[in-house]
Amino acid sequence: MAGPNDMTGGLTNKELHLFFILDTSGSMQENRAIEQLQEGMRATLEILKNKFENSSDVCLKVAVMEFNTGAKWITGGENHLEDIRDFQAIRVEEMGFTAHGMTYMGYALKMLAEGLSRNTMMKSQTGNKCPIIIFLTDGYPTDNWKGALEKIRENKWYQQAVKIGIALGDKADKDVLAQIVGTSEAVVTVEKTNELAKMIEVLSVTASLSGAVSQTVAPDAGKLAGQAQREVGETYGTENRQTQEFEPIHTPEEGGMPDDPLNIPTEPQQDDDDLDDLELD
Repeated sequence: MAGPNDMTGGLTNKELHLFFILDTSGSMQENRAIEQLQEGMRATLEILKNKFENSSDVCLKVAVMEFNTGAKWITGGENHLEDIRDFQAIRVEEMGFTAHGMTYMGYALKMLAEGLSRNTMMKSQTGNKCPIIIFLTDGYPTDNWKGALEKIRENKWYQQAVKIGIALGDKADKDVLAQIVGTSEAVVTVEKTNELAKMIEVLSVTASLSGAVSQTVAPDAGKLAGQAQREVGETYGTENRQTQEFEPIHTPEEGGMPDDPLNIPTEPQQDDDDLDDLELD
């Protein structure tokens, strides 16, 4: 397995954590949405591996959670985070997405909150960049999501994360997604199921490349969502639904990825499950 020093000549590279929180409830059976989800994740992870496997500045790690009547992490690795350099295409098949059950989005938020801690999924010896969290749903929550959202909003990793929602179909509750990600501008709409795989791919790659480069603040989720909406719309000839301007996204090959000026500390602190003592620039 690749380590943080393997391609840096002894130097350390910061970790960028990409979280997928995916709805696999029974309604995802309609119009073969679950198959599009599977295909989108396979293509996305293959592209991300190609983009980041030779990076000397950023170590990209991916965690995938599915939620239906309950929720669970379905990636392996330490604390369910898998180094993208170790990714194999067969891993997506092993994830075995199956549509069934209800839409326990609140349960998913609770599990995510438990993971966003330096004692668990945010533990790193080399430092962390702001995490990226992508939520996907084709419906509305069927559990107590408001209480879970209120709790996770207290988590400073969640506050600093780049959060984007994907609303699949006309039954997806975009208002709920907007509350979860913090703004309606960071919610992309996929009206046709056959566009889902492409949206997952474009959004994930765009957000990861943006999150990897040096920035004084976290990437603007609304601009990233707008760019992805526009690119997918152009691919399928559909009307753009978000029109705000966006800044160019630079790849790891374009000038490298300098140290993250957010400079989030990684040394253990007392009572730091949600980074209460962390001072962010």
